[in-house]
Amino acid sequence: MKLCKSYYIIRRSKCQQNVQILRRCGILKRLCVKEKRMDKIKKYFSRLNIRSYIWRVITGQIALIIADFGLGAYYASGLGSDPSSVFNDGMHNILGCTYGEANTIWSWIFFAGIVLFMRDQLGIGALLDTVTAGPFIDLFEQMLSRLYPSTSSPMYVRLLLVAVGCICFAGGTGIFIGTNIGIGPYNFPTMVFSRLLKKDVNVGQLIADAIFFAVGWALGGVIGIGTVVGVLLQGFILDYAMKKSEPIVDRIFGQLYKD
Repeated sequence: MKLCKSYYIIRRSKCQQNVQILRRCGILKRLCVKEKRMDKIKKYFSRLNIRSYIWRVITGQIALIIADFGLGAYYASGLGSDPSSVFNDGMHNILGCTYGEANTIWSWIFFAGIVLFMRDQLGIGALLDTVTAGPFIDLFEQMLSRLYPSTSSPMYVRLLLVAVGCICFAGGTGIFIGTNIGIGPYNFPTMVFSRLLKKDVNVGQLIADAIFFAVGWALGGVIGIGTVVGVLLQGFILDYAMKKSEPIVDRIFGQLYKD
């Protein structure tokens, strides 16, 4: 912090009207800001438990794959999906792209929002979700659609896909959150509404889901029993998985930060 001390000494100087000193003061101020940032980064990594962090990232990626399988099951059922997936389905219809490609588009937009406006919530998890979710969603949706075509499969099979979709998507998302490696792009609108309104996260989630649902429906997203199941049960499953997984992750991999 020597640069910062020099900056403040110059600021207190009686010769502030001297042009060269003022210029030097401005340069030192910029260097001081950079020095503070570097100190924060060094302090963060000095406290970080690297082994725990690596295992949390691996666990988080596995949880995301489980969640993506759930989304693939939702779409393969043809009976509707949760509000955010209805929005994704609407984008898929309008843009003429796959479900995964539509997911990747809006994920990058929300990821940019996290980087610009919510850096305190930024983590490797946001990048993992943004980059890997789309391809896995397409993989699982296409695989399940071939195995159980919605046009010819019995209704009980399609309902089973809805149940599997709800459990896997909510459970996988809950475990991902429990690893504490950063929020996913889908969580960005929730956090925005929660902070703007100064309300609980659950309130922000309700508002974000309502907007996702309305826009997705307007864009032609499929709404059905899967949507009802997602709205009624998904939050409870996600909350249960998050609360159960977080202490288990801490116990197995150790605390994320050193004391």
